[in-house]
Amino acid sequence: MVLGIALLLLPIALLMSPAAIVAGLFTGALALGIGIAGTATSGRGTIPVLAHKAYDRGLAAGLLFTALAFGAVGEPAALALFATTALAQLLMAVNTRYSAASGP
Repeated sequence: MVLGIALLLLPIALLMSPAAIVAGLFTGALALGIGIAGTATSGRGTIPVLAHKAYDRGLAAGLLFTALAFGAVGEPAALALFATTALAQLLMAVNTRYSAASGP
Protein backbone atom coordinates (compact mmCIF):
# COMPACT_ATOMS: atom_id res chain seq x y z
CA MET A 1 0.00 0.00 0.00
CA VAL A 2 2.97 2.29 0.58
CA LEU A 3 3.86 1.87 -3.07
CA GLY A 4 0.40 3.04 -4.11
CA ILE A 5 0.58 6.10 -1.89
CA ALA A 6 4.06 6.91 -3.23
CA LEU A 7 2.80 6.66 -6.80
CA LEU A 8 -0.11 8.95 -5.98
CA LEU A 9 1.97 11.64 -4.29
CA LEU A 10 5.54 11.63 -5.64
CA PRO A 11 4.85 12.77 -9.22
CA ILE A 12 3.02 15.80 -7.84
CA ALA A 13 5.60 16.51 -5.14
CA LEU A 14 8.47 16.24 -7.62
CA LEU A 15 6.69 18.58 -10.09
CA MET A 16 6.75 16.06 -12.92
CA SER A 17 4.98 16.44 -16.25
CA PRO A 18 1.20 16.19 -16.47
CA ALA A 19 1.54 12.79 -18.16
CA ALA A 20 3.65 11.47 -15.29
CA ILE A 21 1.18 12.82 -12.74
CA VAL A 22 -1.77 11.16 -14.49
CA ALA A 23 0.14 7.88 -14.81
CA GLY A 24 1.08 8.07 -11.14
CA LEU A 25 -2.50 8.74 -10.06
CA PHE A 26 -3.80 5.84 -12.16
CA THR A 27 -1.17 3.29 -11.12
CA GLY A 28 -1.23 4.45 -7.50
CA ALA A 29 -4.99 3.99 -7.29
CA LEU A 30 -4.66 0.60 -8.96
CA ALA A 31 -1.94 -0.48 -6.51
CA LEU A 32 -4.04 0.64 -3.55
CA GLY A 33 -7.08 -1.18 -4.88
CA ILE A 34 -5.16 -4.41 -5.34
CA GLY A 35 -3.66 -4.07 -1.88
CA ILE A 36 -6.99 -3.46 -0.19
CA ALA A 37 -8.71 -6.27 -2.09
CA GLY A 38 -6.07 -8.71 -0.85
CA THR A 39 -6.55 -8.02 2.86
CA ALA A 40 -9.24 -10.67 3.47
CA THR A 41 -9.78 -14.20 2.21
CA SER A 42 -13.54 -13.98 1.74
CA GLY A 43 -16.35 -11.50 1.55
CA ARG A 44 -17.29 -8.62 -0.63
CA GLY A 45 -14.47 -6.83 -2.43
CA THR A 46 -11.88 -9.58 -2.12
CA ILE A 47 -10.00 -11.43 -4.85
CA PRO A 48 -8.72 -15.01 -5.00
CA VAL A 49 -5.14 -15.59 -3.88
CA LEU A 50 -3.91 -16.67 -7.33
CA ALA A 51 -5.54 -13.65 -8.93
CA HIS A 52 -3.80 -11.40 -6.41
CA LYS A 53 -0.49 -12.99 -7.34
CA ALA A 54 -1.14 -12.39 -11.04
CA TYR A 55 -2.28 -8.79 -10.44
CA ASP A 56 0.83 -8.00 -8.38
CA ARG A 57 3.13 -9.28 -11.09
CA GLY A 58 1.08 -7.60 -13.81
CA LEU A 59 1.32 -4.31 -11.95
CA ALA A 60 5.10 -4.68 -11.81
CA ALA A 61 5.22 -5.34 -15.56
CA GLY A 62 2.93 -2.38 -16.27
CA LEU A 63 5.08 -0.08 -14.15
CA LEU A 64 8.18 -1.26 -16.01
CA PHE A 65 6.58 -0.57 -19.40
CA THR A 66 5.47 2.84 -18.13
CA ALA A 67 9.04 3.60 -17.07
CA LEU A 68 10.34 2.56 -20.48
CA ALA A 69 7.77 4.76 -22.20
CA PHE A 70 8.81 7.79 -20.15
CA GLY A 71 12.44 7.01 -20.90
CA ALA A 72 11.67 6.85 -24.61
CA VAL A 73 10.13 10.33 -24.60
CA GLY A 74 12.97 11.85 -22.59
CA GLU A 75 11.57 12.18 -19.07
CA PRO A 76 14.37 10.87 -16.82
CA ALA A 77 12.65 11.72 -13.52
CA ALA A 78 9.54 9.75 -14.47
CA LEU A 79 11.73 6.94 -15.81
CA ALA A 80 13.53 6.74 -12.45
CA LEU A 81 10.32 6.89 -10.39
CA PHE A 82 8.40 4.25 -12.34
CA ALA A 83 11.44 1.96 -12.75
CA THR A 84 12.10 2.11 -9.00
CA THR A 85 8.49 1.37 -8.14
CA ALA A 86 8.42 -1.44 -10.72
CA LEU A 87 11.48 -3.00 -9.13
CA ALA A 88 10.00 -2.62 -5.63
CA GLN A 89 6.69 -4.17 -6.73
CA LEU A 90 8.46 -7.03 -8.48
CA LEU A 91 10.61 -7.75 -5.42
CA MET A 92 7.52 -7.77 -3.19
CA ALA A 93 5.58 -9.99 -5.59
CA VAL A 94 8.40 -12.51 -6.00
CA ASN A 95 9.12 -12.72 -2.26
CA THR A 96 5.49 -12.95 -1.10
CA ARG A 97 4.14 -16.34 -0.11
CA TYR A 98 0.58 -16.18 -1.42
CA SER A 99 -1.69 -18.35 0.73
CA ALA A 100 -5.13 -18.00 2.19
CA ALA A 101 -5.29 -17.40 5.92
CA SER A 102 -6.98 -20.11 7.94
CA GLY A 103 -9.30 -19.62 10.85
CA PRO A 104 -11.68 -16.79 11.80
